[in-house]
Amino acid sequence: MVCAAMVLSILYVGLLGLASYYWISSSSSNHIPASDAGAFSILIPFRNESKNLESLCDSLENQTYESGKWECIFIDDHSEDNGWEIITQRCNSRFRIILNTGIGKKAAIRTGLSIAKFERIAQIDADGLLQPDWLKSFHQKPGFVTGPVQISNPTTWLQYFQVFDLMALMGITYAGIRSGLWYMANGANMVYPRALQQSIDIRSNPYQSGDDMFLVERAKELNIPVSFIKDQNSIVKTAACENVRQLIHQRLRWATKNKAMKSWGLKMALSLVILFNLSLIILPILRFKFIVLWIIKMMADYIYFKIIAPFFNTEIKTLQFIPCSLFYPFFISVISMLSALHLKYEWKGRKLK
Repeated sequence: MVCAAMVLSILYVGLLGLASYYWISSSSSNHIPASDAGAFSILIPFRNESKNLESLCDSLENQTYESGKWECIFIDDHSEDNGWEIITQRCNSRFRIILNTGIGKKAAIRTGLSIAKFERIAQIDADGLLQPDWLKSFHQKPGFVTGPVQISNPTTWLQYFQVFDLMALMGITYAGIRSGLWYMANGANMVYPRALQQSIDIRSNPYQSGDDMFLVERAKELNIPVSFIKDQNSIVKTAACENVRQLIHQRLRWATKNKAMKSWGLKMALSLVILFNLSLIILPILRFKFIVLWIIKMMADYIYFKIIAPFFNTEIKTLQFIPCSLFYPFFISVISMLSALHLKYEWKGRKLK
C-alpha cells in the first residue's frame, strides 16, 4: 500500500512537472511552418443562449481581422428562447443564422459547414467572449489549432473552482500537444480545415460530446499538423456553470466519450489523475499517515498554478486555492463513478446519455 501511494504521488508530481516544463519552455505556440490561413468561416452552434449572444456579437464586431476575410454563421439548435430574434437583428454581410437540420451540436456543425464560404473553419461556443485580435492571432497557423479558454469574471467559490480546473486542463493540453504524448482540444476555441470535419462520419459516433477531441484525433490520423496557440490574444473567455448540479452534468457530458478516445497517452494521464485523487480519499481512512498525500498534492498544484496563472492574468489567492484543492478529489471521484454508471444527464434542456 505504501509503495502504491508513493508511485501514484511521484507520477502525479511528474505529470504536473511535465506540464510546467513545456509551459515555461516556450512563450509562443508550436513551431510549425507558417502558411497563409486566408479567410475564416466562424461556426457558432447555440441552444438556449439568449443571455450570452449580445455580448458575443459585440466581441465579434470588434474583431480587427480584415472584414472581407471572415464570416460568422450562427446555427440554432432548436432553441426554446429568443436567441433567433437576437441574432436576426444583428445579421449583416458577415453574420448569418440558420436552423440546425438535425439534433445536437455535431449536426449543427455539419449544417453550418454546408453553407460556409471558406475552407478555414473557426469554431467557438455561444457563451464565449473574444479578444479584439482573436481571429488575427490564428492567421498563418496551418492545420488543426486549439486555443486557450478561460472562465470569465469569477466571483463565487464555485466559479473559482472552475477557473482552477480549466486552467489546469489548458496546461495539460499544451504539454500533451508539445510533447506528442497525447492530443486534446477545446471546442470553445479551435480552428481547422473544412475537409477535416467532413472526413468524420458522425453517424458512427453515438457520443453527444467530444466533437473537439474526436476531431483532433482525426487530425493526427491524417497527419495534419496539430498545435496549441499560446497567445493571450487568442484567449476565449467563457461563462462558468451557475451551480453544482449544472457543473456535474457538464462534466458527465465531457466524461462520456473518454472510453472511446484512442490515445493511450491521454487515457494513462486521465487514469493517473483519477487514481491519485481517489487514493487521497481512501488511503487516509485506512491509515492516517497517508494524509501526507494531501500535502504533496496541494504543494504540487500550487506550484503548477503559479506557473500557468500569469498567462491568464490570474492571481492565485490562498483562500480561494485551498478549498478548491480540497474539493477536487471528491468532485472528480464522484464524476468518475457516475460516468461509469452511464447515468443520464441534462444539458441545454435535453436529457442525454
